[in-house]
Amino acid sequence: MELRREDAERVALAGGEPARELLLTLFDRVAEQGEQLEKVQRRLGQNSRNSSLAPSSDRGRAPKRALRKRSEHKQGGQPGHEGASRRLIDDPDETVEHRPDRCRRCGREMTGDERTVGKPARHQVIELPDTVLVTTEHRLVIVRGLGSAFVAMSAAPVAELRAWPDP
Repeated sequence: MELRREDAERVALAGGEPARELLLTLFDRVAEQGEQLEKVQRRLGQNSRNSSLAPSSDRGRAPKRALRKRSEHKQGGQPGHEGASRRLIDDPDETVEHRPDRCRRCGREMTGDERTVGKPARHQVIELPDTVLVTTEHRLVIVRGLGSAFVAMSAAPVAELRAWPDP
């Protein structure tokens, strides 16, 4: 219902039932708009600290600046710096030769009879072998000498002495 100020003034001066209905309608509209205003204010008051919103959605805060001063040097190796890398091993344990299947330019399939041109590019991968557990059982043999009343047990290897059972 669209209500102009002149119409509201005319109804109010006339009084009676129309004035009462107009007043109640206006009260309802004010209450509805108050609820909408509260909802909007609650949403505007939300930020990453008091809701599940991401910090990037926070409004009114300037982005954080770096704490340290920016260097005058470009990133990476500087002029005059001697690079360092792992040297290739002359006699690797295994060598795998990779040959192209087809020509990159014309797409023709390679048969393997083609002539090799220049030295191949080399790349080495060093892998640590899987650890294998080896269990060694040491048996300390107990013997009784012929015609002797005493028994003798062999000595345990010193490196393997952990928790030997008593004989």
